[in-house]
Amino acid sequence: LLKTDSLGNRLWTLVIGGAGNDFGYGLSLDNQGNAYLCGQASTGFPFTQATYAGSGGDAFVAKISPQGAVLWNAAYGGPSNDHAESVGVDGNGNVYLAGVGSVVGFPTTIGTYAGNLDDFFVLKLDSNGQRQYAMLYGGAAFDYANDIVVRPDGTHYIVGESGSTNLPVTSVLYAGTGSTKAFVAKFDAMGNRLFAFRYGGTNVERAYTAAWDEANNMLMVGGYTDSPDFPTNK
Repeated sequence: LLKTDSLGNRLWTLVIGGAGNDFGYGLSLDNQGNAYLCGQASTGFPFTQATYAGSGGDAFVAKISPQGAVLWNAAYGGPSNDHAESVGVDGNGNVYLAGVGSVVGFPTTIGTYAGNLDDFFVLKLDSNGQRQYAMLYGGAAFDYANDIVVRPDGTHYIVGESGSTNLPVTSVLYAGTGSTKAFVAKFDAMGNRLFAFRYGGTNVERAYTAAWDEANNMLMVGGYTDSPDFPTNK
């Protein structure tokens, strides 16, 4: 992790890792300047909290002070490979992770929407790294979370790609007919689903990133399509 000033001058650099390959995929800041780095960790990663560590490559998140000190880092996963793609923080310092988890052995507290292959997961930790809830969400095929947007009240949006035609959704209006579709899901701060839908045409769609538009009070989603009939209104 590298921190620079506004002119690009290095303030500090931090390397965290174990004996194998460790990857940082997502980064977020809270309102006090602490950084949260998430990704995938290998065996030997120096966790301060390993209560929910699995035996494969695990998702991890590290909280780092504005001065570059590791305040805590936590592992999360099951016996297979799991990784966190994106991280966000709400107004109370709670941390939300989104990524990909294997259905077999992944530790959850909410099992309502779990599928039977690789699902996307959502994990909420408090400001000290203690688990608040964890869920898997998916259908019969693969379902991957690529980004998370967290609002100050803890409402959070997950975007990604779904190969499951039976992904649990609340609307099928723009679901298309192809296999892999972009999806958007919204949850409240306790992990209750507010809505979920797949979006696309006859071919392939993937949602890669999202951002909140404060001026217009809406979610913006960016991604990929190769469908000539992708549903648009512009």
